Amino acid sequence: DVSNGPRLALKRCKGVEDLDGTTNKLDMIEEVTQSSGSSGDAPDQSGASDTASLAESLPDIEAARRNQDHALATLGLYRYKIPSDGNCMFRAVASQLNLDQEKYQSLLRQVSVKWMRQHIEELLGAGLLDSEEEIEEMVMDGSWPNQAALVALSNVLSTNIAIIQGGDKGSIDIQHITPITPPTEDDQSAGIKLAYLYNGHYDSVVNEPHLSNPTYTHWAAQAMKENVNLSRSSENLLENSD
Repeated sequence: DVSNGPRLALKRCKGVEDLDGTTNKLDMIEEVTQSSGSSGDAPDQSGASDTASLAESLPDIEAARRNQDHALATLGLYRYKIPSDGNCMFRAVASQLNLDQEKYQSLLRQVSVKWMRQHIEELLGAGLLDSEEEIEEMVMDGSWPNQAALVALSNVLSTNIAIIQGGDKGSIDIQHITPITPPTEDDQSAGIKLAYLYNGHYDSVVNEPHLSNPTYTHWAAQAMKENVNLSRSSENLLENSD
């Protein structure tokens, strides 16, 4: 559970009253990224991959995903798969904004880190961060962001974010994150909808079924290849140890 600060609004509910509609904020993010400039702090780790994320194939994760997908479908919502490379939150948000995932996941990380640095005291007071070091850890490509990054993105983009969790027995839990300055009357719906699984992974949520994400398809193929190579290496080590 997250302790709410006086100005950082996070709401939880069981309903879906404001989950209709998405917003294309291309102009907004272009303006934000241009004004923020390059952070200059993040080392280039674009080639890094999270092989451990292949544990998503374990039966319990797959069961959780299927249960959540069924619950989403009853609401007319569907999962848009996002690669599990440590950048899934930012990729999913970029997807929701109809932006190129490869280009904008990095820019979204940069602007969220910048916002968190500027609001460190508020985030610490709200219990969203334990220390300033947590922000610096989130600078690196592929590092897992925490909920403070979602609060930052909500404020940077001036939009509501709905985090859909659970799905067991058809029940879902929706967490609403709202910016300090509320969206305009024309943008009161949850402009960003994300599905969250308990292993820390985020996917995008859309209104159309069976949409394929080419970025995910490519990543999954590479991950499968790496997993096969890893298995073969392990087998060779075992054989050589005999």
